[in-house]
Amino acid sequence: MARRIGQRLASALRSDDARHAGLLIGATTLGQVVLLGTMPILARLFPPAEWGALVTLTALATVGASVSALCYDSAIVLPRSERAARALFALSARLIVVTSACGGLAAFAALLAMPAAFGGGHAAVFALGFFVYTLAGGAISALGHALGRGKRYRPIALSKITQTAGPSLAQVAAGVAGYLGSHGLVAGRGLGLIGAAGLMAAAAPPGYRLAGAIRARRVDVAAAARMYRDVILQVPRQLLVRGATALPALFMVASYGAAAGALFFFAQRLVERPGALLGDTLSRLPMRRFAQLRAERKPLLRAALAWTAMIAAPIIAGVALTAALADQIVALLFGPAWMEAGGYVVVMSLWAGARLSAMPLTTLIFVLRRHKAGLTLDGVFSLRALAIPTTAFVGGDALTALSIFTGLSVLYHALHVANGVRAARRHDRALHSKAEPHE
Repeated sequence: MARRIGQRLASALRSDDARHAGLLIGATTLGQVVLLGTMPILARLFPPAEWGALVTLTALATVGASVSALCYDSAIVLPRSERAARALFALSARLIVVTSACGGLAAFAALLAMPAAFGGGHAAVFALGFFVYTLAGGAISALGHALGRGKRYRPIALSKITQTAGPSLAQVAAGVAGYLGSHGLVAGRGLGLIGAAGLMAAAAPPGYRLAGAIRARRVDVAAAARMYRDVILQVPRQLLVRGATALPALFMVASYGAAAGALFFFAQRLVERPGALLGDTLSRLPMRRFAQLRAERKPLLRAALAWTAMIAAPIIAGVALTAALADQIVALLFGPAWMEAGGYVVVMSLWAGARLSAMPLTTLIFVLRRHKAGLTLDGVFSLRALAIPTTAFVGGDALTALSIFTGLSVLYHALHVANGVRAARRHDRALHSKAEPHE
């Protein structure tokens, strides 16, 4: 078994998929270098108290963007028919516009009712920010799946650089120009996301552009919605998963104040942000490969284990190096005032390593369309973020609260890996018995 996995791993490393993964990981790394270069400047231009609003807005909009297409965008890579895939893209684009507009209006109403939560008197600014972040984030996801289906990885790579570097450079420009405060931070991130979405839209293949989405026939769009309606089951799962990722930042601000929220946010930018971008890469590439194997009625488990081995080895090495040098990295980037962030970086590195290493096997749940399998697990572990306010209530410090949350998160990802292995085994057994896998 180990020998066969080794052979598949060696074959995977020589494949086009491995080269594409290298391109996307390289782009992510370049964007992260730019981000690291701007972080010392941002840490000095914007004091910790100015980051609270951005942390809250980014967390909420990230959750909104993940379900803005009702998860139909994730299904673009699945159909054999190009016509069905284009109909899914058109459906996704229309849903993203509608849900983003509704979310922006809801945010505006909520902020009018609670102006103090966002600095008072800025409801329109933050509601607009929520709309832009959600719209651009949803567009980036849908276009990324479309470009991935067409194997156009260079535009995806360029977009990954823009997603990371663009907001940071725009925020630095706002600060240097004297446009300090939360508005400069919010506007900078919005400009970066719009730029990334625009680059991807310009490079989109025929049939996957905004004009095509508008002109798509209603009958095709409706047929795609019906055929893949089971992906809507991913919406509550995405809400649970993304919410569990976003809630720690919100709870840090609420439980320990703006300074703790700023420390958490900067640690996220060092660890979680590149992890999120890599996660997008490390899920899309194996997902496309697994979908192809499934369509060809070939076994999945060995391929999934090979992908996991190929991905986990460099990730674990990177996590170990980051944890060992956390204090030095923080001191170099942020200065003595931000030294407490070193502990946050160590803890969050463990979380990022577990999540990224699990990506290939967790994508099998989606490819095999066993959406209910992980929903109960997501529901139970979505409550793990409550460890932060609970720890604060009993008098524990912020780092202890984050450590408890991270331990629960590592267990969560391990259980999802077990679900992926189980699903692959069932698929392979069904093939062996010459029976159609259960949908």
